[in-house]
Formats: sequence, structure tokens, C-alpha cells
Amino acid sequence: PEFHRERWLETVKKLQAQNFSRIHPTHFGAHDNVAERLSAFALLIDDMTEFIGDCLRAGYERDEIVARLYDWVQERLTRGGADEAIRQLHEVANPFAMAVDGISRYWHKYGGLA
Repeated sequence: PEFHRERWLETVKKLQAQNFSRIHPTHFGAHDNVAERLSAFALLIDDMTEFIGDCLRAGYERDEIVARLYDWVQERLTRGGADEAIRQLHEVANPFAMAVDGISRYWHKYGGLA
């Protein structure tokens, strides 16, 4: 899938400007704490993009980056209080290999990585 960090962040800003009282992210049910959720999502976009970029710059191969991303996401979810069911749902809803492929392509296309 195509990924472009700046466009995703622009979309989050547009959503924030709507001042929704509730959002329904795919696979994750309804949430009333919209501002908090959207801010956390914007931070995740930046953090994950940088994490994968750091792995690429360190010379890791795709499968190693996927494994490292899995551990990174699981640790963040656990630290945030997510139970096993939520951690598994994140894996199904956003396959780590697909995230690595999209963000790697972003770095190669727009981030100056060969």
C-alpha cells in the first residue's frame, strides 16, 4: 500500500479540525476521546515512520525490520495497557509486513534512501 507520512498527517489535522464527538476506527469500535485518539495516531505515524527509517539506515533486511516492528508495537501496546486480545487485533488490522513495505517504499521514494 502507498504511504506518505505528510499526507497522512494532513488528513489527521483535517479530522481534528472537524471536532467530532465520536469516531469509529475500523476494527476498534467507537471512541469518544477523539482529540486524544487523533493526537496519539499522529504521534504513532511519526514514531513508526522514524522507527522503520532507523532500521533501514542501520541496514536491516525486510524480515528483520518486520520482527523488530512487531516487538516495538507490542511493547508500546503493553505499556499503554492493551490486553492480549487488543494486541492481536492490532496485528490483524495492520499487518506488520505491510506496514514495513509501505513505509520502506516511502523512505526510498521521498526520504533519500537508495
